Amino acid sequence: MDLKLFLVRHAKSSWVETQLDDFDRPLSKRGKRNAPKMAIHLKDGNYTINEFISSPALRARQTAELMLEEMSIDKKSIRFEDDLYHGYVDNFLNVLKRCRGNSIVIFGHNPGIQSFSQWLCSEPNNNFPTCGIAQIQILIQNWTKLRANCGKLISFDYPKKNN
Repeated sequence: MDLKLFLVRHAKSSWVETQLDDFDRPLSKRGKRNAPKMAIHLKDGNYTINEFISSPALRARQTAELMLEEMSIDKKSIRFEDDLYHGYVDNFLNVLKRCRGNSIVIFGHNPGIQSFSQWLCSEPNNNFPTCGIAQIQILIQNWTKLRANCGKLISFDYPKKNN
């Protein structure tokens, strides 16, 4: 059985409070509207998502919580991983190698989430807007065996694509 991975870039963040540390930036009003709308891509498939993993940064955490709320899933289901804040390819690999389920959602940031998507898939994705969701089929049987180009991009959507 192939593995499924959903990479979700956090929704649009707010820059109103300029004194906030990057880690503590919240979602903007637009981000709070878009996250629940985009949850449809996670709940309307014929699969069960086994794990939800997020960067602990506020904007990623809020995106994950809003999407899970829309899906009627307890936000306590989210596992927070510090490695996803900076999100280098090795960070994603370290997080995924500990996963046991066959369908995983990761909430993270650019440029890391885009770089990891490009590393996994042979089809380059040169644009990963806020609240973008890449669904990737992993063509191997175990997360510990992840390697470059072992994924196939199944779908990619983002809020402005639907306007």
